[in-house]
Amino acid sequence: MKTFTIASISILSWGILHFSACSMVETTPEIQTGVIVDTIMKDGKKFYRVTSTAKASSSSIEKNNGLMMATSSCDASKLLANEKLKELEPDPREREINTKLMGTLTPQNGRYCTKEFLYPYAR
Repeated sequence: MKTFTIASISILSWGILHFSACSMVETTPEIQTGVIVDTIMKDGKKFYRVTSTAKASSSSIEKNNGLMMATSSCDASKLLANEKLKELEPDPREREINTKLMGTLTPQNGRYCTKEFLYPYAR
């Protein structure tokens, strides 16, 4: 949460001082955490899309070649997805072979981590 205060003093045409202040609070909305499973078509085949979002277990901002980069640990997000994938495929070997990581996002400067996986709908 950030708070900004803006103040101004002006002299009116009659020589009267006028003071005004404005305070504004900026809040960052919380991101919904948990797992969402839906089905999608990709390359003519049906897949489960498992999207998991969790707070990052740690995050930092590092300077790399003059650029600021956010890094996050996404262990919690991966664990959430794995638990849901166990329901889709109980066999750990089959689950490992057939699950594809499609992407990782770290919104809000790495405070959260979202991972998206695809798993075949029916084999």
